[in-house]
Amino acid sequence: MAKKSRINKTAVIVSFLLNPLIMVFLQILLIHRVYNISLESIFLTTSAFIVPVIGYILFAVVITKRADYEFTNKESRFPVLVIALLGLIISIAISLQINSVLTEYLLKFLVIMLILSILTYYWKVSFHATFFGLTVLYFASLVSSVLLLLYILLPLLFWARMELKKHTQLQLIIGSLIPLIAVL
Repeated sequence: MAKKSRINKTAVIVSFLLNPLIMVFLQILLIHRVYNISLESIFLTTSAFIVPVIGYILFAVVITKRADYEFTNKESRFPVLVIALLGLIISIAISLQINSVLTEYLLKFLVIMLILSILTYYWKVSFHATFFGLTVLYFASLVSSVLLLLYILLPLLFWARMELKKHTQLQLIIGSLIPLIAVL
């Protein structure tokens, strides 16, 4: 029993460290560092979708308890996706006035969110795998292609999500392929 508990705790830690919000913040920090865009400009541009999404997560998870932190239930994901899509559209409009690099990033992000929204309406796909894959692709394209080696962590993420019974292997595979469609 203690061994199973340690395995589960490890899966929880891996899942937390590679969660979508952390991946998005890593992407934003990468854009800041590589393109020397001020954090103020990035915050001004991205806050239209990040702040409402975080607000909804707090509302749905902490206040009303309608969802768990990971939005495990497919139906609980749709409101947060709609909020993110609307916020992204506003963020793109703002970015047009601030920085074309941010606009390009947000447009790719919008494509991914549209794909996730459509798939989620019919089926549950792994956001963890999607945002981890997107982060690896950004690091590889903006820093060094050697960073594609970070994909060796993908089986660890798959294991954690399946160990926690959050996703099937196919949901994880589809989730990890979505960034390839949007970025390439």
